[in-house]
Amino acid sequence: EVYIVRQMKRKKWDQYDEDKCMINFPSIEAARAAYLGHYDDPRFFGGIIAMPVGEFVSKVKATKDKPAMIKAMLLFRLKS
Repeated sequence: EVYIVRQMKRKKWDQYDEDKCMINFPSIEAARAAYLGHYDDPRFFGGIIAMPVGEFVSKVKATKDKPAMIKAMLLFRLKS
């Protein structure tokens, strides 16, 4: 699954800023913890949803004719 974090604007905590895509995390809890570990204020966190990888890829490919920028993806690599 891809975990998508809704990020809020600094000092305008009630306003949406952007989404962060968390890929290859073992759980939604791990993705949330990794996100929060990179921000100095928990108010940046506006929620998180899980999306199947296939659906995520389809949504990204749907922007082919109307390119959209993906600002950030955080990849977690599992040790074997």
